[in-house]
Amino acid sequence: AGSVVFDQAGNAGFAGDITGYGGTDGTMTKRNAGTLTLAGTSTLDWSVEAGTVVSASNRFTGDLNIASGAGFAFDQASDGNYGGTISGAGDLAATGGGVVTLGGDSSGFSGLSTITGSTLIVNSRLGGSALIGIDGRLAGEGTIGSGAGSLVTIADGGTLAPGNSICTLKVDGNLGMASGSRHEGEVAPGGT
Repeated sequence: AGSVVFDQAGNAGFAGDITGYGGTDGTMTKRNAGTLTLAGTSTLDWSVEAGTVVSASNRFTGDLNIASGAGFAFDQASDGNYGGTISGAGDLAATGGGVVTLGGDSSGFSGLSTITGSTLIVNSRLGGSALIGIDGRLAGEGTIGSGAGSLVTIADGGTLAPGNSICTLKVDGNLGMASGSRHEGEVAPGGT
């Protein structure tokens, strides 16, 4: 299997699809400070060593490792599911107004997830810390955080909405809710 490296200092986009060839999957690497925006589908695993990669959860399906100082953004207006594994100590973002549903076990992630103007649904595990900013929403029935040292902050204008309907979202670490943040809950009439 081969490897392709995007080594770019400036911002650029790639419009084509990125897939394996002849039944063999390679790996993708992003280096240098620029932002790479993927407009096509990518099914391969990525390592973001520097800079930022931008995609959408309905087009990006490979596993993802984000190095410290690097970033990856799900920037999408539509709703989508991401079932891959996220690891590393970099920055993960959800922007664009859509809903990103994480279904894979990303407990090995130790970076910061920042949600603004979008919804992040955690239905398995997402490690690290999180900042839910203006018009951001954290939901799901999984676990977020990595224990001691992890902090989930719901900032002014952000919303914590545990569950998918009536369920529980576990915070493995500390939870901080700023003035102006919201907690949204569902109840079952006649329930206990």
